[in-house]
Amino acid sequence: MSPVPKPAPRQKKSPKPLKRTAMPPRQTRITRTATLKASRGRRRCYQHLELPDFQEYVRAQPCIALGLVLGGKPHVCDGKIEFCHKDAKGRGHQDFGNGFPCCTLLHTACKDFSWHRGKVENFAKRLNLDVDAICRKLALAYLVDRYGRDWEMVPEAVALYNTLPPEHERAA
Repeated sequence: MSPVPKPAPRQKKSPKPLKRTAMPPRQTRITRTATLKASRGRRRCYQHLELPDFQEYVRAQPCIALGLVLGGKPHVCDGKIEFCHKDAKGRGHQDFGNGFPCCTLLHTACKDFSWHRGKVENFAKRLNLDVDAICRKLALAYLVDRYGRDWEMVPEAVALYNTLPPEHERAA
């Protein structure tokens, strides 16, 4: 019971039908002015961290597991040598001093000792290798190979060396 009576319901109007008209013919044909770019590929935001010369130098080295016994069998490299980042961030970190050579089998395919299928922390323990020391040695070898024995006199080489983490931080 309400103190004020409700208004009577109104009758709804019937909806008008939609008017459909034909599209006018196009005057000119649409032509593609540029080729479409692939949606996937290398992202530009990490280009400042990449060092293609260093990546090529690392790929020219042998796999770090060459000659090791893994799972009771000697490791036989399968596939090409890849640049493997030592940390889990991958392309989000700089390349210099952050990569080591690894065959495709060890990098992605092997179930027990793969870098990507297992935990990153367990990879070096399973192989019984100091990956940080290997990456640091590769970086210093690259500087000597690229700039010569007097690389400390080249400002560009010193700037690259200064991007390496100090040795005492490796253990932390």
